[in-house]
Order: sequence, then structure tokens, then C-alpha cells
Amino acid sequence: MKVKAICDPPCLNGLCTAPNNCTCNAGYSGPSCSITCPTGFWGSSCSLKCDCKRGVSCDPVTGTCHCPPGYHGEECGEPCSNGNWGPSCIFPCSCQNNGTCNPINGSCKCSPGFSGPLCLKVCDEGKHGPDCIYDCECQNGAYCNKKDGSCLCSAGFSFESLLITPCLSHYSLPPCLSHYSLPPCLIITHYPLFESLLITPCLSHYSLPLV
Repeated sequence: MKVKAICDPPCLNGLCTAPNNCTCNAGYSGPSCSITCPTGFWGSSCSLKCDCKRGVSCDPVTGTCHCPPGYHGEECGEPCSNGNWGPSCIFPCSCQNNGTCNPINGSCKCSPGFSGPLCLKVCDEGKHGPDCIYDCECQNGAYCNKKDGSCLCSAGFSFESLLITPCLSHYSLPPCLSHYSLPPCLIITHYPLFESLLITPCLSHYSLPLV
């Protein structure tokens, strides 16, 4: 008849496999298996060393690395792919409209034209760009593209990247067209008198923006 081994003190987190000899469960050590594994060790009697990178600890029972926010993998050496965040990259991103999330805290960086915690809000009038952080510079009722801030001019206005010199009213420099203006979409009217300019005559209702 087999005699059951007796351990004194009793094994708290393991089995008494021989008189006063405890075999500890994974994650514990000590004469009575009462001591949890110190950081960096795991397994039965804490005999195995963690292989985690970045100085992180592992699960004392399974040895699985507790990856810090922004990383995952067996050794916590892989950064989160776009679409996940948090410890071991376990949380899915909630950002909408092609927004990207911070791999550490999950906060959204919105794509051009959108803002808000989840990038659900379209930019207000007069704003554009990522997270709607930029002010539009369009004038005279022009439509501002909420993604890139480009101006769609109203009827009667134009966008020309021309370096134009002020001139006398009723005169202008070539091409002397009434729908040309300085960016962004300034109306064509008249400049005050400038005495010493080399100018070319043109039709009386053509001139430059009023300053």
C-alpha cells in the first residue's frame, strides 16, 4: 500500500510529491510554493527565464510576454500594424474616414478634411487639412477644398500666379484682362495713382485690385 507523502508546511500552490518536498505549480516557488515568480522568470518553481525584449515582463505561468503599448509578438519586438493599438496591440482602431490611430493610446490622427475623436466630423467652413487645423485663404465667396485648401473661385474671379505691378486706373500690365487677379481670387478694380511706372494702356474697365 502506497503511503501518501506528507509535507509540513503544506504545499500552497503545488503538490507534495515526497515527504516535505513540494513540486510547485507554474508561477510559484519556495519550500511550500508560496512565492510568486520574480520579474523575468516563469514556469514551475520559476526555473525558466523570460525571453521578452524591451525590458518587459512575462506571464509567470505561461511565459507569454506582456508587451508594452504599441508592440506585440513573442518577444515584443514588432510594432503594431496600422489598425491596432495598446498592450500587445490587442485593441482595434476606431478611427473613421482613413484616419490612423496612435499605436500607444489609440488616439486618432484624421485624414485631410476630417476632425473629431473618431474623425467623423467634416471640416467646418473656413478650415482644411488633417484634423482641420489650417485656415482657408480663399476670398470673395470662393469654395475652399476641405482636404487641400485649394480655392474654387466664384463666377467673375480667377486664380493666376502672376507678379503684377500696380498701375494707374484705366491702365494695366499685359495681359490686361479683367478676370485676372492676384491669388487668392481678388476682385479686379482700380489701384490709386502711381506716378513713375512703365505701363501699357488697356481698356478703361480693366485694371488691378484696389489696395
